[in-house]
Amino acid sequence: MDSVSPFYSDADLDPKLMPTVMTPRLIYPFKHSHFVNRGSSMKSGGYEQYVGLTKALCGQGFFRSGNSTGEDYFYEKSQGIGKNATNGTVVKPSVVAHVTYMVLDAKL
Repeated sequence: MDSVSPFYSDADLDPKLMPTVMTPRLIYPFKHSHFVNRGSSMKSGGYEQYVGLTKALCGQGFFRSGNSTGEDYFYEKSQGIGKNATNGTVVKPSVVAHVTYMVLDAKL
């Protein structure tokens, strides 16, 4: 079994170029499917893109409002509440929303 160091990267990019290649995205599970929404580069669109991405998510009929702290976070960001979301800050709420969905939908 192989392992990969968290410091490994195929790309040897200058950190100043990261905003040109990073894009915001959201992945949200529902009804045995996934809603995937992606923005443009952080350099051209900025972190404000998460407001639009979360608005699009929260406006879907399958969005489970108030179901978990993950959904609460997405709703707050869709309303522009608090600091802008970032690529790093959406990971935990995404995982919480996914785990909550999996547990509530589990056939025990």
